[in-house]
Amino acid sequence: MNFATAAQETCYNTTRQQLRELFGNAAVTHVDEPLIYVARGSSVTQVAVLPAPWNEETAIICVRAVVVADVEIVDDLMGFLLRKNDGMCFGAFGLDAKNNVCFEHTIVGAPYSAETLRASVLAVSSTAEQYDGLIIARWGGRPAITEEPLP
Repeated sequence: MNFATAAQETCYNTTRQQLRELFGNAAVTHVDEPLIYVARGSSVTQVAVLPAPWNEETAIICVRAVVVADVEIVDDLMGFLLRKNDGMCFGAFGLDAKNNVCFEHTIVGAPYSAETLRASVLAVSSTAEQYDGLIIARWGGRPAITEEPLP
């Protein structure tokens, strides 16, 4: 596995260990990339450790879940997601490169606590679980659990 900075590698190793301690076998490490997947309920949450764009001495932890795949992107759905973002404490809805509806939260990778990481993963996964059925019922698409291939 290649890392852009030493800080990214250190943060990845810490994050991987903490996720295993917090979520046990539900935390699965990607073989080629600094990603850890956490399966929980009807969602798979991806935890990516990335180099911080502002310096080489820290990293960021991006926690993301695909909420709904193959949904038609229409104005009504976009308005709904933007209004929901206004009330979110942790994270925001968005679209990925495949136009899947995602929910994402990012934390600074150093220093952070295991409780902060746990809160981020739980906030993202529970939000994905809360909204997947509602979005599918109203705008179509399919559950995204099949969209996140585990390594």
